[in-house]
Amino acid sequence: AWFRQMRRAPPGVDVDAVVRANGLARMARRNALAVAPPSADPDASRWTERGSDNQAGRMHVARVDPAGTAIYAGSSRGGLWKGTLDGEDWTPLGDGIYGGVHEVAVFSPPVEGEPPGLLVGTGGGLVHVSADEGQTWEEPEGLGTLSSLRSLERSVDPDGAEHAWIVASSDGAYRVFRSDDAGFSFTEVADTGGFASDLWPALDGRVFLATREGIAVSEDAGETWTTVAALPASASRAELAGSDAGGPRLWLALDAKRLYVSDGPWDGSAEPAWQDLGRMSDYWGILGASRTDPDVAAYGGMELWVTRDGGDRFARPNTWDEYYASPADTLHADMMGLASEVDADGNETFYVGTDGGLYRSTDGLQSFENLSLRGLRVGQYYSVLTSAADPEHVHAGAQDQGYQVTATMEQDDEVWEFEQILSGDYGHLTSGDGTHELVYSVYPGFILVVEGEDDPTGVAYLDFPSGEDYVPWLPPVLADPEDPEAFFFAANHLYRYSRRGRSWRSEQWSEQDFEVDRNEYLSALAFSPLDPQRMYAASSSGRFWTSDDHGVTWTEAEDGVPEDNWYYGQVIVPSNRPGKEDVVFVGGAGFGGSAVYRSTDGGRTFEAWGDGLPSTLVYSMAMAEDGSGRLVAGTETSAWRRDPGDAEWREITGGVAPVTTYWDVDCVPGTATFRFGTYGRGIWEYAMEPWEGGGGDTGEPPGDTGEPPGDTGAAGDTGVPAALPG
Repeated sequence: AWFRQMRRAPPGVDVDAVVRANGLARMARRNALAVAPPSADPDASRWTERGSDNQAGRMHVARVDPAGTAIYAGSSRGGLWKGTLDGEDWTPLGDGIYGGVHEVAVFSPPVEGEPPGLLVGTGGGLVHVSADEGQTWEEPEGLGTLSSLRSLERSVDPDGAEHAWIVASSDGAYRVFRSDDAGFSFTEVADTGGFASDLWPALDGRVFLATREGIAVSEDAGETWTTVAALPASASRAELAGSDAGGPRLWLALDAKRLYVSDGPWDGSAEPAWQDLGRMSDYWGILGASRTDPDVAAYGGMELWVTRDGGDRFARPNTWDEYYASPADTLHADMMGLASEVDADGNETFYVGTDGGLYRSTDGLQSFENLSLRGLRVGQYYSVLTSAADPEHVHAGAQDQGYQVTATMEQDDEVWEFEQILSGDYGHLTSGDGTHELVYSVYPGFILVVEGEDDPTGVAYLDFPSGEDYVPWLPPVLADPEDPEAFFFAANHLYRYSRRGRSWRSEQWSEQDFEVDRNEYLSALAFSPLDPQRMYAASSSGRFWTSDDHGVTWTEAEDGVPEDNWYYGQVIVPSNRPGKEDVVFVGGAGFGGSAVYRSTDGGRTFEAWGDGLPSTLVYSMAMAEDGSGRLVAGTETSAWRRDPGDAEWREITGGVAPVTTYWDVDCVPGTATFRFGTYGRGIWEYAMEPWEGGGGDTGEPPGDTGEPPGDTGAAGDTGVPAALPG
């Protein structure tokens, strides 16, 4: 609901299609840069990956290559990774992939000594293939435009021929596709209509497919299908898993509610008997079974549920909260994937994807080993805050990997390690004096106060104000620049919290009701760094307000963002340049107009200022703290930059930084170095070139085109040769 609200758009605008097109454009640009000369990527040397090196985020899938030498693992928004079978030497192969990797299949190299073929897909229906281990990616032929992906599998015929299988929706129907060339081209082999099907390839070459009519089997690579069993109940959706031991034994989940098991027969000689194993109360579509032991299977939701007796009893290997005492061998919460791999000697390994990384089990899901304790840098960050007291002190709020800090860790690499001091999801980190002596943030349901520059710890958990509407999931908070022991909370009214001894007091700070439209509330707050009495606010309906008395009284913009733009105010950046007190920028949903607006009269009137940006959502924006006035912005697919004098924004993600969501950005105090918190690929640092100053009373560098030194392109040029895509 939160994501949908931020992507506010006029009727008739397919936001998912717009975002998809943006992501594919970024991928095309990345492919072009991969084969272009270094001069085509002027921003490459300005990026540094900062971590976290030891706090992994959401992982979906892992597969072993046919040679049995490496793992290829897919993450939520952090691309594809390659590691050893022991989970070491992780290397990113998918920084150029948009949308993450939810499914992966690995194929034998076409020529000995060459890389294996890689086929990856997302739940949203994006499918890509690579023959060079992720240096470049391309879309397969024959699939068309897919709206969702149900299954992506590899099978091997008895004669050794490899096939790729995809079950996906297209034009309202679910279809089955097969590839005989490692995923570079596909042929449709079945249409299951409106039934959300699933497919399971057995090791003997047979392929099983769940359809509305029942279980269909193909023994000729999908050329023909025979329905051999009816489903045990009427349904519109199925997940299918199997064990090669037995007849084989099939496990079937219907409509994400009930689980069934049957040993067949699957040759049509008799109707199989299905055993109803009951309702699954904690199930998110994750179903798997042992290929070697017919009695072992599992399903997952918030926790993993395993049976070792053929379904008579399911039990959790551990509860979610037990993870924090022993992350190395205890499953993290939220199951995102479950896969079984059998090596040439018949040994089986399970891989479990969670919101806290990737695990393996070699004893039938009885014990687990965390393969993501080092090097799997796929953290999903909502907020990043650098201390003014020490630029290497960083606090970060992550999706399901808690509140993280660097102050307690010894760093021996440019990719830093973080300590998770509290579990959960945290955003909007803010400090009144710029240090980490007192930092405020929000969790879905309470406000967190963390204290201590060198040894931070949570000291208070405060309730949201009652009876108010506010941003779902993570509503904004903003520290008071005049009192480090106070902060503001954004709702349909503005609240101020302050510390009094060991307790905290909250009060409605202003009589202003910001709920003009139904369910409207403040979605962004900011103070002017030049005048602590000047406060700005933006709403979930695109309205903008200014206060000149520290938030007590407010004036709405005369010509704020037009209502027909369907704007959502996500981030506000007031100018920090002396003499520019009345300049302020707001970024947000640009699906019906500009994604960024600028005011030069203190928020009274605005002009569109998003030239160069695609139709996108600006998640984050920040201004350099070196007096130059240079800006950066983070969007759903990339990072952007605009300098004084520039006619438009230019993309800076280039060929080094990942194609992912740049959710937050924090400028290192007193510098022009920015730390981006991405939603899936950790924290990345972008360092601008030194600014020489000048510009008289305008504060603008004379003759500044906004281009890197030595770049001959015109203002706003992306730096990529015109012949290259993007």
